[in-house]
Amino acid sequence: MLQGYDYTTIVTRSTNYNRTIMSTVSHYLGLFQFGSGPQLESVEQAEKSLPPFNLTFDPRPLGLDALPLAFQPIPVQTMLENDDEVLDTYSACPEYGRYSSSHPDTEDQKNISKIFEPNVDKVAEIYNLDRSKLTVGTLSSLYDILIADYYANNQSKIPFGSPLFLNITYSEESNFAFIFRDWYQIQVTMTPFLNELIDRIDGKFDGRYPNMKWYTYSAHDTNLYNLLVAFNISISSLETAS
Repeated sequence: MLQGYDYTTIVTRSTNYNRTIMSTVSHYLGLFQFGSGPQLESVEQAEKSLPPFNLTFDPRPLGLDALPLAFQPIPVQTMLENDDEVLDTYSACPEYGRYSSSHPDTEDQKNISKIFEPNVDKVAEIYNLDRSKLTVGTLSSLYDILIADYYANNQSKIPFGSPLFLNITYSEESNFAFIFRDWYQIQVTMTPFLNELIDRIDGKFDGRYPNMKWYTYSAHDTNLYNLLVAFNISISSLETAS
């Protein structure tokens, strides 16, 4: 499928966050392994391309590899959060903020918050935090931290898989109910992305992108959830751990 990197065949778009950019780099390192990178045309070119530094090693064994281990770099396109209307609509679209602030939580959403309030109490106690400054939304933020600690093999005060951890996980899922209050918000957040996606597909057929073979988006779970809801593939389901 992909015989090597060509900027006309591969395009990568990421949100402006370290974790999504790093995910993209890791993805392409698996796709283009060491040894697949560009080669210089001659030994003479290799010698001339070396910077005039006092090297502590003999570069000649590197051969014609443009980079050590023939690494293939891939450019990752990003935009500042407030400018990214495709992948970071929450930050870039003023309409989203205005609409969210003018539409308070429904009774169902308030009831969901009440379900998770005891877990907020436990988190405040465990981490010795001011309970008055914590909300159910705090649990959603804490979820990302706990997952990062788990994969980094860091010790956490809330063990992975414990009942409290599971309730925090469910709280993260319920957070979508607060983000996506109705169909209008889905339209606001997903229309720019779907328009671009459709344009890429149409461009492949109408000849505007004749060489395009691989288009990568690196974003977040909220982007994926938006997409599922837009296509009526998934709905938010809430439950609590016993």
